[in-house]
Amino acid sequence: MWAALRIGAFGLAALIALGGTARAAGAEDYCNLKGFSVPLRQTIVVLDEHHVFAEDGQRDGRNDGWRRFIANLLLPESQSALERNFQPRERVTILLARKDGAGTKTVFSGCLPFYSPAERTRIETGGGYVRAFSSFIGTDEITAAKRAMDLFRIQLGNAFRSALDPAALSRSEQQDRPLSTSGLVSSLKQGGIVNFSYGLPRIVLYSDLQRFFSGLHGTIETARQAGFREGNAADLNLQNSELYVVGLSGGGLGRDALEMFLLASHAELAGSSGAAALPAFLPPPTHVARYQGQILYPDNKYVLRLRLATDQNGNAVNSWLSVQTSNEQYLPIHGVLTCGGSGCTFNGDQVFAQLWYAGRSTSRPPRLDSALPFGGARNLALHISGKHFDGSISDPLIRFEGLKSMKLEFFGTSQPSAQF
Repeated sequence: MWAALRIGAFGLAALIALGGTARAAGAEDYCNLKGFSVPLRQTIVVLDEHHVFAEDGQRDGRNDGWRRFIANLLLPESQSALERNFQPRERVTILLARKDGAGTKTVFSGCLPFYSPAERTRIETGGGYVRAFSSFIGTDEITAAKRAMDLFRIQLGNAFRSALDPAALSRSEQQDRPLSTSGLVSSLKQGGIVNFSYGLPRIVLYSDLQRFFSGLHGTIETARQAGFREGNAADLNLQNSELYVVGLSGGGLGRDALEMFLLASHAELAGSSGAAALPAFLPPPTHVARYQGQILYPDNKYVLRLRLATDQNGNAVNSWLSVQTSNEQYLPIHGVLTCGGSGCTFNGDQVFAQLWYAGRSTSRPPRLDSALPFGGARNLALHISGKHFDGSISDPLIRFEGLKSMKLEFFGTSQPSAQF
């Protein structure tokens, strides 16, 4: 226990260092390392300024909650904990969402300087005598990465010291309720926080969003409906992100409302936790493919886009499908990709469009309604062969009028350079 507290204190202390810059020298050195793979994911940490207080030479204890969160996430007590939560050389961007609604401010951006166990083995077994001598005198790649991690910690602390300057923070807070017109949402809408050239977006938001839904009463269904209404009113686009919320307080229906608010905002709530812990993160993607094609409706053909990312076991992670009709229909997809000699087959989780149904439950029948995307159909299947794919959306209880089959069929090709 004492060791954990001691290391935790070091993590907090690292966030009270001397002044510095958001993109410090050296933080980019591991972003595109020659001879090593580029990570497929990026992590965007968003701090709600509602919880951030200025410091002018004196530490403010009200900042300890988010400081502990940053320490747990980026400065854990063991290297293995960091490697469980991040890919080697994954880019981390820390943003401050201003409470006055004026936008986001970049506190820090850089790539984590570490190698995977397999990469370390490759480094240690290659190079012969030259490598052995470099290791002996402390100039080899692994030792250099450890030193870079120490520098990463220092730069992170420097960046926060600068960000907490009273002149850098909002002087006032935009009306904090409802969520759709809050300073937090207004700031997130000011500019794009996702740059797809850095990888698939994983957003970790530190905010007690429960404060926006504390007055909810009724059922899970009515809470989800309230969250959906707020999401529609907010008109926020988080670029089809995998999103986690840290700092939620209490229980109640707030999480159910938040889930639908985020779905309406082009994000999926993948996990949440209180301020003292980290949520359980999904595994990182090991393969990402993007496809574009057409889906055949009774009256027309529409553009379909598919982002399919899978983990090491073939499970879909941070994957999305969208169709541009008169209004965009979009939703995250879940299922398993299985590959063999004839190509790859994806089978969905038999929930699919029911995600949009506020009353969904394992104890209730599905809602099949034209107001839901794809009529609420539960089945998604596709086959991939080389650069081409085809598939269908269906439900045994739905017959799409004007189609000979009981399926909405689609097809298309891969788009390696696409960013969505």
